[in-house]
Amino acid sequence: CLWLKNNECNYPLFADASDKNAVNKLAAMAGFPLIAKPRNGKGSNGIIKVCNQNDILQIPKQNYVVEQMLGDDNSEYTVACYSHKSNSKTEIITMKRKLEHGTTVIAEPVFDNVIYNQALKICEAFRPIGPLNIQLRMHNGRPTCFELNVRFSGTTPMRDLLGFRDVVAALREHLTGQSADDCFDVKQAKVIRYQTEKIIGYSK
Repeated sequence: CLWLKNNECNYPLFADASDKNAVNKLAAMAGFPLIAKPRNGKGSNGIIKVCNQNDILQIPKQNYVVEQMLGDDNSEYTVACYSHKSNSKTEIITMKRKLEHGTTVIAEPVFDNVIYNQALKICEAFRPIGPLNIQLRMHNGRPTCFELNVRFSGTTPMRDLLGFRDVVAALREHLTGQSADDCFDVKQAKVIRYQTEKIIGYSK
């Protein structure tokens, strides 16, 4: 949050959970609900929805940050960015997504200039080489990032099916020196992730 603020990008209002005055000030400014989450973790593990002053008392004081609640579940996007090895060009795909237990189960590419420009601004400030995944929500008409992952994210195989082949691009550029310009031809489609069960080694 602080990095986004310092680089003049959209950011959620925030407070260190160990600073009681800062958390109360955040509650007064942003209102309830708030989101408390561990500074490190994965998926939705450890996330607490803070709905009132009593909930504030339940937030762990160590290693937690409290943020304003952004938008709603229907306003969340995952934005995958790939910066070429030469740093001359950044590829961006924005996907509207549906989450279950912190995992994307439905993803569909959307083309939104406001989101694209905010993602590009983050990339230009961060200057990654390779992948940078941006999680954001639309909040009062502003795409606001709440998480950055400098890695290939959990939606990598879904993006690959859509034509955004960032893993192939990285392998080409960094292992073979080949061009990766043809790895980013995004199709307009929807990807659904599902689970199934199989039995192995069964005999009557």
